[in-house]
Amino acid sequence: MKRFVNFRPLFTIFLMFLFAIFATIKSFLSDFIPLVILSVIFLVAVVIFIVSCIKKDFLKLFFGAFGVKSAKLFCLLVIIPIICGSLFSATSFLLNSNRNVANGTYQFSCNVDEVTSAGGKTKLVLGDVVIDGNKYNFNVVASCDSIDVKVGNSLSFKGYFFASKLLQNGKINTNILKNNIKYYCSVDMDTLVISNGNTSVINKIKDKTKTFLLENMSEQNAGFSYAIMCGDKSLLADEYQQIFKNSGLAHVLAVSGLHIGFLVAIIDFVLKLFKLKGKYRFVITGAILLIYNIMCQFAPSVFRASVMSLCLMLGLIVGERNDTISNISLAGIIVLLFQPLYLFDVGFLLSFGSVFGIILFANYFNKLLQKIKFPKFLANSISVTISATVGTIPWICMFFNEFAPISLLSNLIVLPIFSLMFTILLLCSIANLLFNLPVLITFAQFFVNIVVNWSALFAKFGTISTISFDVLSAVVYYLVAFIASPYFMVKPYSKGVCALCLFVSLGTVLANCNTAAIINKNQVFTTQNTKNMLFFTTKAGKTIISNIDYDTYHLSETANMLKQNKIRHIDYLLLYNYTDSMQHNVCTLAKSFSIATIYIFGDIQNSTKIGLADEIYSSGIINYADSNAVTLSDCNFYAEGYKNNGYYKAVKYRVDDINILQLLYFVSEYQLKNDNFFKNTTFDCVFVNKFNKIYSNISAKIYVSKSTKDNYPNVYLLADGEMFTYAG
Repeated sequence: MKRFVNFRPLFTIFLMFLFAIFATIKSFLSDFIPLVILSVIFLVAVVIFIVSCIKKDFLKLFFGAFGVKSAKLFCLLVIIPIICGSLFSATSFLLNSNRNVANGTYQFSCNVDEVTSAGGKTKLVLGDVVIDGNKYNFNVVASCDSIDVKVGNSLSFKGYFFASKLLQNGKINTNILKNNIKYYCSVDMDTLVISNGNTSVINKIKDKTKTFLLENMSEQNAGFSYAIMCGDKSLLADEYQQIFKNSGLAHVLAVSGLHIGFLVAIIDFVLKLFKLKGKYRFVITGAILLIYNIMCQFAPSVFRASVMSLCLMLGLIVGERNDTISNISLAGIIVLLFQPLYLFDVGFLLSFGSVFGIILFANYFNKLLQKIKFPKFLANSISVTISATVGTIPWICMFFNEFAPISLLSNLIVLPIFSLMFTILLLCSIANLLFNLPVLITFAQFFVNIVVNWSALFAKFGTISTISFDVLSAVVYYLVAFIASPYFMVKPYSKGVCALCLFVSLGTVLANCNTAAIINKNQVFTTQNTKNMLFFTTKAGKTIISNIDYDTYHLSETANMLKQNKIRHIDYLLLYNYTDSMQHNVCTLAKSFSIATIYIFGDIQNSTKIGLADEIYSSGIINYADSNAVTLSDCNFYAEGYKNNGYYKAVKYRVDDINILQLLYFVSEYQLKNDNFFKNTTFDCVFVNKFNKIYSNISAKIYVSKSTKDNYPNVYLLADGEMFTYAG
């Protein structure tokens, strides 16, 4: 029987291992459907294995169509990865969820691993942590007023210590996982003692490199150069991050496959000059990559790219048995064995998605472009760029919801220059470390300027919003891609029919995951992880947000809540107590969710107005209210603020016949009893950050609070990470 795919054992193991991890972790998140599917696959494989042991020709024709010679072997390649993946992922989840130190105030001593200063505040990543005399193997993030501290310094202080959350909004927080951050803490500045400490060799190298770049480059170029070499973005300017994001070149900022590929190419070129055999080049390259990983503190992107590169090199050494899909599958297995929870990291998904896209389609696009007379080098570059984009579309849509249309052109032009720049920058940095020759960096900066200027030019084209993907739509998408690829070996007509059926299925799944289920209803939403934010939907189909905070954490929580409810557009944003510190979050939210109209209440200085108008995507959406109240006639919505001593302390809302009160700040008992704003109205729901018994003077059906000292009837206390909905 003619087979329509070539069986690859390593790829089968990788898929089963990956799915076992996904299903197991999803069960911890109270989603048991993937685990049920995994259990069915496991039981079917066990049954087939048992039967095939008795009857050797069992399902021979069926497995032969997939290029499988032995049903028993195939079943073992399913059963073993499922068992291992489930056990490894469950163990990893439980270990990384464990927080064995209770929240509280402790005496700390630690070493500084990373320093970031902005807005008069200093953020520290602390390692070698000792708490009340006990040493712990995790990192802590500390926030404090601006201080003069360097990487490698030892600190001793007293501070409040509280646990980070591995799970946030039903998702794995891979940022704290990658950096082994299990706790946050505040710093009592009166108890802070700073000493020199014992700086490690790696930190000395990084510090010397940082100093060398800052002394011989502009601060922005130095931050960019340091980020692409060492994977540390603490010096990277926000302006540069936005430039590379909008130009479709954000991937160059993270040390990943692109950078490791350049590094491996340089090493391989040099070693070939000495006519070393493949196996010796493999060993030496592996040793250099190990050193580079140590310098980058085994950042997941660096480790992942190193494993992928070494697996590809190993495949070339094997020779005639070399198979790229199997090599990349082996790399995926190794990375997930090292840390199964990396499966939920966007970097992992983008890396393997782009590589599998290149494997599936690069040759096909290359031949097609050469047929229409494209030069070979140009056809190769275009085909790789298009294929990598095809392979990453689901994850770009799922995690970022925006895409830079200019990215194809920007990658074609900038990446060759970037590869030259990266090579020169790396060699100049090594030369400076060995021979103290800072003059060489002038040559490297010339290419840095070219890369940055070209990227800034492409960034002017901006980004566009995309549809949303969920896991199911991503799976169907990759099935369509596989069937459309040369690896699905059937006649063109049959391939077209299969692809069309799956494409229709993909459209159906995408329509479902892009349709918000909560619109056209009068509802109010809030979450425990946002400060003063309320989200409204109305019968008229309008969406309204009242208040966002200046803290980026609260912004991300607000964005996550909206995305989980499939909200892609906000009609109105109401802002009370607006300050300059909120500008970035307002502009980010406005662009991400295409906010149509913004109302800002209160006395705003002209400089603040100008700053907001300059940064926001359209200044025409901003309205400065000339009173404390606004009526949105297209959705029968009314909002009125209560102002005291220059600040809005409360806002009351009316949506049709629903009355809502929100307390932004503490309101005294006298004000509650005597001010007409609070009197003569029975509220359906009152939202407060911290419930106080004096709030019982407000006539309300239910109080919703994020914390409370007082037990009182009708007070609903939000659990950690919980989203609350009040529906009229």
